Amino acid sequence: MPYFTFNYLNSVAITTSYKTVGDIHSSPPLITEPLAAAGIPSIHYDQAGCGRSSRLRDKGEEPSFWTFDLFCAQLDRLIDDLGVREKGFSLHGQSWGGMLSSTYSARRPKGLRKLVVANSPSSAAVFEREILPLFKALPLPSSCMLIRTADAVRWGTPGKGVSRTRITGPLKDYDATVMAREINVPTLLLSGRYDFMTDGMMKPWFDLIPKVKWAVLEKSSHMSSLEEPERYLELLNGFLSESD
Repeated sequence: MPYFTFNYLNSVAITTSYKTVGDIHSSPPLITEPLAAAGIPSIHYDQAGCGRSSRLRDKGEEPSFWTFDLFCAQLDRLIDDLGVREKGFSLHGQSWGGMLSSTYSARRPKGLRKLVVANSPSSAAVFEREILPLFKALPLPSSCMLIRTADAVRWGTPGKGVSRTRITGPLKDYDATVMAREINVPTLLLSGRYDFMTDGMMKPWFDLIPKVKWAVLEKSSHMSSLEEPERYLELLNGFLSESD
């Protein structure tokens, strides 16, 4: 897979691995995935600390390193290295990816045309308020076991912290509601009817982003793209194919 390397804060060399599906330079697309088949090429990349990109194991115990600035800088460099900024691009982020892509979009990067936020919480506070009742609604002893296990197990994600019911890492102060109005491109929200990212977590996006649509996939939970792939792609393709 191709890759590039950049220096973050002029001190940490980060290698980013990525792949393209379809042709990002307007030649006939490679028909390898549904988006490419619809004439919409896509770029997938491993974020810092994941996959074939730099693992940065020496930073694993430094939660303060794993910030939005880091991941926005990596995304910025990817867009520039692939030469798509002048032509224009759209962002699709699911779960944590929605938190990142919305933060990046609120900074109004040059070339951004559209944003898709899927199955993603609008703030850490809303996440914590909405998630605990879901655990408590489970029949005993399952709910007690899940809550106790979630609080006890270290998940190895410095950004989020060590709990499944509250956010204690660098993302603990995440709040998209203070920046959502700065997102000035057409935005599509996608969520699943049975998602633990509840309607309550998604609704602030809908209330605050100026140009926004929201679709709920009725047979899905958190992985709507896998649970209802045809419907998901129908919504995604329709939105991305619309004129701005």
